[in-house]
Amino acid sequence: MNRLGTDAAEVLRWSTAERLQALKRIVPCKTVQAVLRETGQHRRCCRRLPRWFMVWFVIALGLFGRDSYRQIFRWLQRFRRSGTP
Repeated sequence: MNRLGTDAAEVLRWSTAERLQALKRIVPCKTVQAVLRETGQHRRCCRRLPRWFMVWFVIALGLFGRDSYRQIFRWLQRFRRSGTP
């Protein structure tokens, strides 16, 4: 297995809490919001699902590749002020 495959396999062994902390540390919400503003994509398409959250959701789909979309969405809810839409 190549190095990338080895790294990916290692990440899959991390606990949910470790992967969520990695997401928060590696891709901070403020950075995502700044990039969305710079690209003109900062306006919300849905009041309950801000774009920064959707960016994190897509990244998390890669980190939690073996889990369901619904479960990943629930795990990310702790980073939002309001509940599940």
